[in-house]
Amino acid sequence: MKHASPSNQPIHLVSAIRRIDPQELSRFMKPNYLLFWTELLGFGLMGWGLMLYLVQHPQLHVAQTFAMALVAAMCIYRISFFTHEMTHRKDEEIKWFRMAWHGLVGIPILIPHFAIKTIHLAHHHKKTYGTLKDPEYINFAQQGNKATPFLLILSIPIFAPALGLLRYTVIGPLSFLIPAMKPWVVSKVSSLAMRYNFVRDEKDHLRDKWWTFEELTTSAVWLSAMIAMATGRASWGNLKLWYVMTSSLYFVNTVRGIFATHKYESDGSQLSLERQYFDSVNYASESYFAKIFAPTGMRFHAVHHLFPSVPYHHLPELHRALLKDPEVNLALRNNDRDSLFKLIKNLMDSVDAYAQVRPKPENSKLAG
Repeated sequence: MKHASPSNQPIHLVSAIRRIDPQELSRFMKPNYLLFWTELLGFGLMGWGLMLYLVQHPQLHVAQTFAMALVAAMCIYRISFFTHEMTHRKDEEIKWFRMAWHGLVGIPILIPHFAIKTIHLAHHHKKTYGTLKDPEYINFAQQGNKATPFLLILSIPIFAPALGLLRYTVIGPLSFLIPAMKPWVVSKVSSLAMRYNFVRDEKDHLRDKWWTFEELTTSAVWLSAMIAMATGRASWGNLKLWYVMTSSLYFVNTVRGIFATHKYESDGSQLSLERQYFDSVNYASESYFAKIFAPTGMRFHAVHHLFPSVPYHHLPELHRALLKDPEVNLALRNNDRDSLFKLIKNLMDSVDAYAQVRPKPENSKLAG
C-alpha cells in the first residue's frame, strides 16, 4: 500500500469549505464560558475532593481506592485540556479562568499554562507545523521506526512527573536567585513538548505577563509541600499517590497525543492548512471510551486544525455540519477513524509504507 505524503495529497478541501454558508460556520465560533466554568469547577472539585478523601482514608479497600482514584484521574484529565482551549482564546477573555485553572490544574500536576501556550501555537503555524521547529511533532512515519512511539509512551509517564518536580522545586527557584540561568531555563526546560530537543525563544517569559506569577506560585506551593513532607507534617505517601495519578494522566495523554492526532507523515517541509488537515486524524467515535480518552473536542483533531478558534463544545456539531457537503464529506471521512485500534494501525501502516519507499543503502560485497 502506497501512502502519499501530506504535501502530495490532492487539495480541494478549503475551496469546498468556502462554499458553506459563512453564517452557519460563524455560529460555531462563540465560546460558552458558562460551560467552561461549570466543567472546570465541577470536575476540578470532584477530582481533588476524591483525592483528598483517599489521603484522609488510607485504610480503604484496594478496590475502593482504585475506583475512586480512577474517577479522580478522569476528572483532572478532562479539565487539564482547558490549557489547550485557553491557547486559542484572547488573553483578556480568559484571565480569571486562567487563574482558576492554574490553581486547580496547573499547580497540582505541574503543567502551568506558560509551558504550553507558545508551544501549541507554534504547532499550528503553517511555517512550523511538521518541521523541526514544531515542538508537538515527530516525523514517526519518515523515521520508519515503529518502536519510537511506544518508547515515548513508556518513558514520558515514568520521568515527566519527576522532571516537573525538579523544574519547579530546584531549577526554577535557582533561576530567580541566579538571573544568568534564566535564558537557559526558559529556552531548554520550560516547554511541555513532544520533541525533547525543542528550544524555545529565551525571551518568551517577557512576552507572557502571567509567566512569572505562574512559575512563582507553582514553585512556592511545591516547595511548601516538599518541606511539609520532609519535616513530617505531611506523609510521603501523599507524594506516591500523586505520582501514580500524574503518571497515569501522562500515559493516557501520550497515547492520545501520538495516535489520535496526526499521521506524522510530514517530510519536514512547510505545509498549508489543507495539508495539515490531510496529515491529521479525527477519532470519530461516539463511544464513552472515546469521549473520556479524548475529551473536550480532542476527538476532532483534524477539524480543529482547520478551525483552531472553534471552542471544544462546538467541534462535534461542526464536524457533522461539514459532512453535509459531499466533497468535504469525502475528505473528512478519509481522515476519520472510529476506534483506538484503527488509530494505532493507521500510524503503524504509515511507518511501513514509508519504510518500503525509503532508499536503502547498497549492501557491501563480501570479500572472498
